[in-house]
Amino acid sequence: VRNHGAGLVVLAGYMSLLKVPEDFTNRIINVHPALIPAFSGQGMFGQHVHEAVIQYGVKVTGATVHFVDDSYDHGPIIIQQAIPVNDQDTAETLAERVQALERKLYPKAIQMIAEGRVTVEGRTTGYDLKLIEFSEYGFLAHSKVPLPTQVWGEVIIQLGNEERSIVRAVAV
Repeated sequence: VRNHGAGLVVLAGYMSLLKVPEDFTNRIINVHPALIPAFSGQGMFGQHVHEAVIQYGVKVTGATVHFVDDSYDHGPIIIQQAIPVNDQDTAETLAERVQALERKLYPKAIQMIAEGRVTVEGRTTGYDLKLIEFSEYGFLAHSKVPLPTQVWGEVIIQLGNEERSIVRAVAV
């Protein structure tokens, strides 16, 4: 990745512990199928998360896009959103709804980073109020962190009915 000049590494549900090189701090992101810090950490991935959510009896769950650090599901949160856990939910039906939410949040997080709207100081992230979207179940928490503007190949992301190029990335 470094040889290609990557400014951002986008993992998709990466489930192994990653040793983050110092020069990639706050430059690697991942998505988690719960509202970190709940239902996160080693062993909490995929179906395990949704089963634990149902077993615990929580009323909301959701998805989190976060920067990756040297611990499982621990890096600063970029964006997250809650959805209700319905009485009739199974781990499978809940997983479907959370995955749909992940597919919505991940492009938004990448766009915010590409536009330089994400900043991180320690574990604290700030957000641009004009970017917050309110919903029946909560809001999208957005943060602010400039990354290098090097580019390496185009990624097209569908945002509603509008298709546009928002970030350039290397296929690894």
